This record gives sequence, C-alpha cells and structure tokens, in this order.
Amino acid sequence: MKTPSNFSSSGVRDWWNNQAKTMPESAGILSVFGADQFSLLYRKNAEWQHFRRIASLDKSMRVLELGCGAGRWSILIAPYVKEVIAIDFSEEMIRLAETAAEQSNIKNIQFHVGPAQDFVSMTQFDLIYLSGVDQYIEEGALYSVISNIRKMVATNGIVIDRVTTSTSERFFCDIDGYKCIYRSLPELECAFSEAGFELTYKEQSHQRFRLSRISRWPLFMKGMVWMMKRNPRSACLLVQVITTVLNIVRPLKPMASDRSHDFLLFRLLKS
Repeated sequence: MKTPSNFSSSGVRDWWNNQAKTMPESAGILSVFGADQFSLLYRKNAEWQHFRRIASLDKSMRVLELGCGAGRWSILIAPYVKEVIAIDFSEEMIRLAETAAEQSNIKNIQFHVGPAQDFVSMTQFDLIYLSGVDQYIEEGALYSVISNIRKMVATNGIVIDRVTTSTSERFFCDIDGYKCIYRSLPELECAFSEAGFELTYKEQSHQRFRLSRISRWPLFMKGMVWMMKRNPRSACLLVQVITTVLNIVRPLKPMASDRSHDFLLFRLLKS
C-alpha cells in the first residue's frame, strides 16, 4: 500500500522539531486520554510500570531505542542496563534528550540524530525498543527498519514496539499539521514475520482511566499530581482502583475507538 503523497519524513521531522521548541515539558509524550499535567504524568508512569513487567532489564544488557524523542524512555532504562544507544531524526528532540540525561547525571546513553531506517550497527542488542516510531515512517522505510533490526537483535533478544495501531484497516491521520500512518496489527505482524519475528505479547500500553468528574475538584487533582510525582506506583494503583469501582457502579458503554495504543513484543522465530 502506497504512502500518501502529502506525507514526508521531512515534514514529520519539522513537526516534532517544533514540538520540542514550543512544548519542551511534554515533548514526545502526546496525550491519549487528556492533555492536563496529571494525564501526562499518569501515562508516563503507567507505561513505565507496564514496560518493566515485560522487559527484564539487567546490567549486562545493551539496548537500542529507535525514535527516542526527548529521551523519556532512554533515561528511564539507562540505570538498569549496561548501555543505551538512542536514535531520533529530530535534532531538537535530541538536544532536549541530551540536556535531560546530563541533568540526571546519566552517562551510559549515546544519542544520535538520524532516521531510524538508516541506523545499522555491528553491535548485537539484547533489547530493541521502537518508541512510537512506526506510524511516522514511510512504507519502504518501515521494512528497512525491521530488516536492520533483524540484523542487530541478539539471538535471545527481544523487540518491543510501543505503537498506535488501527483497530480495522490502516488510515492516514492529518490534523493541524500532525501526520502519521496508523497501520493495522495484522499488517505490522506480517511485516515483522517476513523478517523472521513472531508476536508473543500484545496489550494496551496503559489503562483508560475515569476521573472526568473528580478532575473538577482542583485540590484533589493537585494532590494526585503531588502523589504521582512522589510515589507513582501508588498513584497509578489508586487511579486503577477508582476506575475499577466506577466501572462496576456505572459501566461505560464500549468506546468506538479507531485505534489502539499498545505494547507489542516480538522474538525471533526458532529455526
């Protein structure tokens, strides 16, 4: 299937460069369930806790992150592994990432500016992480990325793809200059399968929460932000408990959503 004619990697890169300049505090963390501070903190922490459950990090590991943005994931991962190589095509995002890593006194990350499809290394990585990058890559380039990943992943390594997929057929998003391609899960699974991978895990990256009415209470939300910053595990658990109770007391109608924000875990097919 062809990439839309008005979709280009340079245009996407310009959009992300602009986000890094105009929204440095939330650069690279586009909100799914809201744009307020708590929503962004909740997503960041809930996804990180989920990631830790599916990726067994240890100090012997070498990690490659493709689409590192402002360094959110690389900075979280780095203290638990030997080395992180982080790639992004936005020079402004890399600038933010390098500053954040320096402020956190993290020295085992190497940041590089460049397209994901152009990066090739002789290093064998134990974990290759695609951080919401698929939907911003043109058709042929995506196959190049996956082919290169096949060459760089260690025999017993894993590939985790944090991606937004279409729940039906693929579609092209173009809203206020923000452009991306939402591919279907079968389409992505087929692309990885052709390169010798099998999908072994799929789950939504973070649970939809229900705080719409409670969020009108400023003091409560201020307290939730405070708690999320100081004890994110407990704060995420509280959100999940509130959501579960509300779903029992007053169930929501199923969401008519055309996309799903997921963690996909791939392993090499056994020969």
